[in-house]
Amino acid sequence: MNFFARCLQFYLSTVHSGIKIQPPMGNIMKRKHKADMGDNFEAWANTYFAKDSGNLDRLIVRKKAYDDFKDFAKVTNTFWSMQRFTKALKGFAALCPYVQMLNPESMRNGSDRITRKVDGKSEDMIYLQSVGSTIDELNFNANIEDDASGNPF
Repeated sequence: MNFFARCLQFYLSTVHSGIKIQPPMGNIMKRKHKADMGDNFEAWANTYFAKDSGNLDRLIVRKKAYDDFKDFAKVTNTFWSMQRFTKALKGFAALCPYVQMLNPESMRNGSDRITRKVDGKSEDMIYLQSVGSTIDELNFNANIEDDASGNPF
């Protein structure tokens, strides 16, 4: 009874002052990112983007990474769309302690994507920048080509 009275007193003291008590958003966002990834994706991403995997700080064809994940998790296109895969990648980048960011802004084009020509065909790319690396230290794939104008198309 005493606890209830103290709670009511606290509520009534804050309701008129406009103060809104916020939940711990860090924990909520962590749970959201974990839910976006799922166990299969998290296991795959921890291996695929491990520090010694060679897949950090370099451009990777998004479709190839997506296909590698589907082969690992044995899932279908109907269950894991490319959009869900990208959302899970964003969650992984947000939670992984050695990943600084997914697709650095300086590498993106006007539509917020990284696009390069691979084997003569325009492909969407992903790039996970590790903590401590800079964009000047990029390790581009040998099969990615830019034309003479500097445009990726």
